Amino acid sequence: MKSLISILSVILILCNNRSEAQMTVAIGDFENNTGLFYLDAWEKSIPDYLKSALSKSSQLIIVERTRLQEVLKEQALSMTGLVDSSTAQKVGDLLGAAYVISGTISQSGDWIRIDANIVKTETGQLRSEKVQAKGDGYLSEMIGLLGQNMNHVLTGEQSYQEKIVIKKYPTGYFLLGTAGLAISSYFVNNAYHNKLDEYRQATELDRFDETYDAANRLKNMRTVIVSLTAAAFVGTIYCWINNMSPDEIVAEELTVIPTLQYDLNRGYYAAVTFYF
Repeated sequence: MKSLISILSVILILCNNRSEAQMTVAIGDFENNTGLFYLDAWEKSIPDYLKSALSKSSQLIIVERTRLQEVLKEQALSMTGLVDSSTAQKVGDLLGAAYVISGTISQSGDWIRIDANIVKTETGQLRSEKVQAKGDGYLSEMIGLLGQNMNHVLTGEQSYQEKIVIKKYPTGYFLLGTAGLAISSYFVNNAYHNKLDEYRQATELDRFDETYDAANRLKNMRTVIVSLTAAAFVGTIYCWINNMSPDEIVAEELTVIPTLQYDLNRGYYAAVTFYF
């Protein structure tokens, strides 16, 4: 009986230690500094995506957004104020969050970049994680990579990935289509020649007309299939060439971004930001 109690006590201690190992994380908005109004929607969609990505870890507890907004309102702060590490540290203390995450969205040429600042509430230590991609069509892939890397940084789970290669063109489908059409054209061509031989050997008038019409249909079918095979082959080559330089979602890359921003007190001002 005593042995059973001891075992149960050990299990309870382990369970308590496991729950104590969980970390609470608060996720704020990501400020759009690109000047592109249609990216304003990203300011709130990025936190939602990140919440889904980080919630996959059993070690992380995500603060509900309504609770974060309540604390910010009480302190007369805005979501964008979380970019400042001292403010993030203060809000994290009030929420009981070990880490506070916020960030920015910026642009350099064709590249759209997301910077996530992770503030450790206890020490005020700041770590930044970044992802960037050409164009604005890869939000989910960018957040997938960012979330995976942040999960690794916070918990040690998963692995750190420097980039995702995105091949936009379906080379494999075109290749399969080319192969299938080529095989079909082979069998149709054989059927055409067999029917042509029957036509040449026909002696009865009815048989003569029947084999001639059948051979003619097979010839037309062969022409169509060969044309489709050639088109599929051209499509395969086109996709293969374009996939030789695929788009990439890149993390942790040194970038220098010139920015033009507006401040109510200082007006417009230019700056050059170095990202590491």
